Amino acid sequence: MTEQLLQQLAHARTALAARVSAHTVGVVVRRRTFSGIGWGEDTVLTAAEPLAGAHTVTLVHGERERSAEVLASDLATDVAVLRATVPLATRPQRNAAPLEVGEPLLIAGRQRGRLRLAWTYAAHVGPAWESRRGGRIASALGLAGSAESVLEGAGIFRSDGSLAGMAVTGPGGRILGIPEATLASVTDVVTEKGYLPQPYLGVALQGVWLEHGPKRRASALVTGIAAGSPAATAELRIGDLLLCAEGRPLGGPLELMRHVRGCAIGSSLALQLLRGGEERQVRVILGERPRGQP
Repeated sequence: MTEQLLQQLAHARTALAARVSAHTVGVVVRRRTFSGIGWGEDTVLTAAEPLAGAHTVTLVHGERERSAEVLASDLATDVAVLRATVPLATRPQRNAAPLEVGEPLLIAGRQRGRLRLAWTYAAHVGPAWESRRGGRIASALGLAGSAESVLEGAGIFRSDGSLAGMAVTGPGGRILGIPEATLASVTDVVTEKGYLPQPYLGVALQGVWLEHGPKRRASALVTGIAAGSPAATAELRIGDLLLCAEGRPLGGPLELMRHVRGCAIGSSLALQLLRGGEERQVRVILGERPRGQP
């Protein structure tokens, strides 16, 4: 009986691997190889972090190689949207049923053209959360074990072949899943607009330590202001020390960047700052980041 069950499990795994292989591609950037997920027609999704600012990539599926353009790379959610010159992979089906802790999962990607797999399970499932860069993630998914670096950006599939999310590397090397709902929301915006709008303040910052009473505290020093930017309109000045955003103390430039990324375009941002030894508050209406500007 045990041998029969093991054979059934082996057959089920083989069938699932064959089924999801149609949805996977290899992504090659500057000699680094990781994975991507077909999203229908000429669209492929992958992790934004390993792209490292690349504008074009090579996609590989089996023996076929095609170039692709990076339409959007959102470091806040770690989702990048690519447009291939020709379709290479099909979009997986959806499953609206919530994931449960302990549910078996398959991470499937490609090392260039070769299929790579990692069998795992949902070790943690939770509510929506915010990434370190301020991205809104629809739900939390932590996977058991570890995975090869080539599986960064790979699809996470359920036993019925539906897509649960995309595999990315989290803090401490843990495997996290960016849920299908977040992948869909990012892609829908890019499909509609042709790019991913980002909120924009328009300042260059440098981290400094400020002697504030008996304690030292981190601050962000304004070292540059883009012409015509929301910061210029709000009359921020070079030399301003930014202390708080919406009443929350800033730990430096990265923390302010995270806060801005989590705001909506057109929203108001209250900044507390130190100018000429005097504390004051400035309110900035965030704009949309100009295309092609980092």
